[in-house]
Amino acid sequence: PEGRKLYRTLYDPKAGAMFRAATTEQFDESALRDIISRYLHTSYGDKALKLLGAILFDRGELSQAARCWRKVLSTFGSRDEPVLLARITVAYHYAGESAQAAETMKLLIEKHSQARATVGEREQNVAAFARRVLSKPAPVVGTRLQHDWPCLAGAPDSVAVMGPCPPVLKRSPNAARRVWSLQPRWTVPRGELRDNPNINFKAAITASLSRGFNPKTKLSVFMREGRVVLFRQYGKKPQEMAMPALIHPIVVGRTVLYRAANGVVAHDLLTGGKLWGTTEFPLFSGESGVMRAYSTAFSMTVEDRGLWTVTAGGGKVLAVGKFPLASYYPNLKRIRQSLVDTSILAAFSIANQGRLLWRIGNGEGDSNLIRGGKFMTAPTYVAGRLYVIVDYVEAHHLVCLNAENGRLLWETPVAQMPIRDSRRSWHQNFWQNRASPPAVANGRVFVTSNVGAIFAFEAWTGRAIWAYQYDSNINRSWAQRRTGYTGLPYPPNPIVVTKGRVICLPADGKRLLALRTDTGKLDWSINRRGQRDLTAVNSSRLLLSGKGLGIIDAATGKEVWTGRKITGIHGRPAVTTDAILASGKAEIIRVSLKDFSITRLPVKQPGAILGNLVCVNGKLIAANAAGVSAYFPASTPGQK
Repeated sequence: PEGRKLYRTLYDPKAGAMFRAATTEQFDESALRDIISRYLHTSYGDKALKLLGAILFDRGELSQAARCWRKVLSTFGSRDEPVLLARITVAYHYAGESAQAAETMKLLIEKHSQARATVGEREQNVAAFARRVLSKPAPVVGTRLQHDWPCLAGAPDSVAVMGPCPPVLKRSPNAARRVWSLQPRWTVPRGELRDNPNINFKAAITASLSRGFNPKTKLSVFMREGRVVLFRQYGKKPQEMAMPALIHPIVVGRTVLYRAANGVVAHDLLTGGKLWGTTEFPLFSGESGVMRAYSTAFSMTVEDRGLWTVTAGGGKVLAVGKFPLASYYPNLKRIRQSLVDTSILAAFSIANQGRLLWRIGNGEGDSNLIRGGKFMTAPTYVAGRLYVIVDYVEAHHLVCLNAENGRLLWETPVAQMPIRDSRRSWHQNFWQNRASPPAVANGRVFVTSNVGAIFAFEAWTGRAIWAYQYDSNINRSWAQRRTGYTGLPYPPNPIVVTKGRVICLPADGKRLLALRTDTGKLDWSINRRGQRDLTAVNSSRLLLSGKGLGIIDAATGKEVWTGRKITGIHGRPAVTTDAILASGKAEIIRVSLKDFSITRLPVKQPGAILGNLVCVNGKLIAANAAGVSAYFPASTPGQK
């Protein structure tokens, strides 16, 4: 008691000022978290916990709210214990955590079965109130409907869905057969694939022949079934490979934005007309590093590393570029300069025709890390701040930037990169150097290194909170990982934060992992079964896609539905309020979220593009390395 009295004498004034500032005009969640982390045992610690719990509950972060109220009881005790136990019970019930809800309900009955208080806007028996809530099914917490799609996952916590999309169908001239097919309204760019800068096939041929390929080897590239296919034949051994979709479009208002090989491009959503393109901002330094990796190592292809992603926020579009070449067997004499392991992060104005606002990296920036580091993927934008992973001096770092000018606010180390074996470093290049965009939720930044660990940091300060290590194909001894490099590596995926859990599908692992957001403790994990992509269906369910489609419960990891007859998914699906839309082979596969019925919509038009899908304002945008196609609903004015 004497220590507490002295402590509060010293720190109550500071904590009180922070609490009053946090509750003036609008609630400042970061200030409340500061009080909890720095001044918990002052007179304001329990007040901050209770208020933060109420804010999280109102926002639908139910498990987090329950943990705040539990911490009040475990740290302080409370005269309001019956009401807090009832709140915790309800929060767990609404979060779908039935075991915790039942356990808290049992404690409430044992200790306070006769307690009365004002709950539900009237005085009543607290235990009876909680029992009535538990007797009814938990309500479905709403998921944000995004009218724009400003980043890879649509929102900083990756829990957002797109609006419904009834794509226009065209009937076959043979009316008796009544065959319908999808028709794109517009496709960009036009022209031969051999001249497409995103593919740079001519550079691929030159690079291949200069690296020991037999001159009689036939190389070609063509569109088939909506995807880019590479073909190689020498003698009687033909090989084909579908190129990953690579391009990830976003939509802001009536503008479709995407990262092309030479810069960021903007098109009108309705007409497909080009609005602007940025000044020269190539993805790779020097000659193209996209196709060279495919043609020089046909059996071990490079995967989508997330380099083609872009992010919009605050009237800007942000992209990364000028990476070292993605070459399988680099010719040091020819490309020594391009092997400098840096990249650039740049911001362009959406309203002012893509005008460059600022750029950092490759010698420009506030610190050695910024000037000499490699930005791994497009950043995550939250309230004027950017969060991005930077590779510097064989380690990953989390960096927070001011979105207005690119100035460094703080940086913190994340994880060491695995030691490279000189005998196999060429192989390891394909598995490393890939990063997921950080997820931001509840005042925290969640990061997966894709080299064996997942982390949580304070969003305002960068202070480390917890870390979790998982079994990785990379981050282990060479004796153990010699067999870990067979087949294709996986692409990086967004991190989903929902139901009090951080849910990750690491590029270097075989399992889907769900960790507690507050402690980092593993809650559940399941085998990914070869699936490539993770997408939120709503706040309670997740979609795994790639080899097929499957829906997983976010709270338990249990399978809700699987489309066993669906195969050949190409690119990231679009999840709308009523359906899942995925690119198949010359078709869009639609899965109803009401009854899981499957509809296959064929795409017959030559040159139509399928791949990564985004649905905004009823328009379906599809993109792959060849470009972008837009499919419109039948109700669009002027559409026949």
